[in-house]
Amino acid sequence: MVRLYHGTNGDNAASILSGNLRPSADGRLGAGFYFATSKADAEAVAKHRQHPFLLTCEVELGNVYDWDARGADKTWSTLGFHAAKAMHPPWAGIARPFQEICVHDLSRITIIHVEGE
Repeated sequence: MVRLYHGTNGDNAASILSGNLRPSADGRLGAGFYFATSKADAEAVAKHRQHPFLLTCEVELGNVYDWDARGADKTWSTLGFHAAKAMHPPWAGIARPFQEICVHDLSRITIIHVEGE
């Protein structure tokens, strides 16, 4: 289990708090639930999206696909991997690359804390 952070828009808060965390249909690493390893980075992403809302989660990563070492392949979840990790280029007010993780299966995620608008 690792602690990861998800920054989003507070407009999604009601849905998330009712237990309906929805995966991205497609993102840089493919479909799934996106997290930052740094709380500060997730907070910056949340602020970028306006009405900041931050989730702190415990995540069972399982077998992790290393996007940077193995190459860009959005089909990682069909290859026996439970998560993918990569360095995200500077974005959302974060001036340096930051670690992001995409998890394919909601059952691997437990929300342990929420904060925001």
